[in-house]
Amino acid sequence: MSYNSAALVAAPAFGCRSSIKGPNIIGDLYKSVIYIIQHQVGCDKQNAVEKSEILNYLKKAFNVDDETHRKILKDAQKEKKSEMKLKVEVIEAKELSPKDANGKSDPYCNVYLNSKQKYGRSTTICYETLSPVWKEHFELLSEHPEQDILTVEVW
Repeated sequence: MSYNSAALVAAPAFGCRSSIKGPNIIGDLYKSVIYIIQHQVGCDKQNAVEKSEILNYLKKAFNVDDETHRKILKDAQKEKKSEMKLKVEVIEAKELSPKDANGKSDPYCNVYLNSKQKYGRSTTICYETLSPVWKEHFELLSEHPEQDILTVEVW
């Protein structure tokens, strides 16, 4: 995984010099960072760093004792992975090929992610035009954002 270690180095400057105990801002930040690492949120896999290496670095940066670290890590592993949504805006098409006998078309768009084709979305139909304007917004859930491919079909 690739994580910005500069942001993590700054953590002790926030006043975290003793073990994290009870609810506090630094403790919540530590838990959030552990969750992000466990679930690879925003991970750049091409520049990967071993999870154990970054977890050890965090433990030192936040000055967390072993027992607290293990508990927070165990809790983060149990947490459900966040839903990733792709926001799509279908704006318009221009100079489409005519498909109807009158020299026009009744176009619409289908948008979907390859892993969730059956959960794709469709725009409204724009009747008798070769330059439809939709200006429609969709959110598509992605279970595998690093592998998903967005498909846009104009019919």
